[in-house]
Amino acid sequence: MNTGMPKPLNVPPLSPFPYLAFFGLVLIAFFAGLLVFRSDIFLSVCREDGIVEYSQAAVFFISAVYAGILAVRFLRAAALIGAGIFIFITVLLAVIAAEEISWGQRLLKIETPLFLRETNIQNEINIHNTGFFQSLIFPGYALAGGAALFFALFPSLIPSPGKYKSRRFSHSDLIPFFLPALTYGIYRMIIGDGLRLRRVYPLLTAKRISAVQEPIELLLAFGALFFLIRLRKEISPDCQSGFHGVD
Repeated sequence: MNTGMPKPLNVPPLSPFPYLAFFGLVLIAFFAGLLVFRSDIFLSVCREDGIVEYSQAAVFFISAVYAGILAVRFLRAAALIGAGIFIFITVLLAVIAAEEISWGQRLLKIETPLFLRETNIQNEINIHNTGFFQSLIFPGYALAGGAALFFALFPSLIPSPGKYKSRRFSHSDLIPFFLPALTYGIYRMIIGDGLRLRRVYPLLTAKRISAVQEPIELLLAFGALFFLIRLRKEISPDCQSGFHGVD
């Protein structure tokens, strides 16, 4: 029976800001506190093959799985552009996960090949520690953090094949996960090498400067995982062919 009452508005779900944002801020405060007050513990947890590095690898790998699920949904909808984007993201995240643990080199006790010993600054089986890729690390931080932050704040710009389960909202609670990479990358590109940085902040020794990157990468990994989990929930698995905007 029509009561003449207006239908309730379909209000988009609100971003659960206090929860994930709080988690990100706690992580930042925790690592900053260790760096300032207990640098010995900071260096221990952020060392090569430490708990932070293996945590990064695990979270990036899980993120790759979620990106792969999204790629399959785009493929099923014959949305090849979207599928290509998420296939690229899947491969990228999987490679990053493998690179973080040097493709399992120390777990499998594999010797570093001679050609990598000559170019890799850490004598490891990976490419991100070779001369050319070293020059791309800080621009990479800025690009990854900036792009992730942009699409987290404006997720409606990400095309979707078919209908959404729900309206997409601004994921402002993910700012603490992406902003550190963006700001650190830009800052390091401006200030240059570690020697200049240590003149500004004498607390940051060469070891500490290198170790600071580990929490930043962990934050990026968590941010990517949370964002992809949300996209998976928002994009319907039984989507139809073609791209659609938010209803």
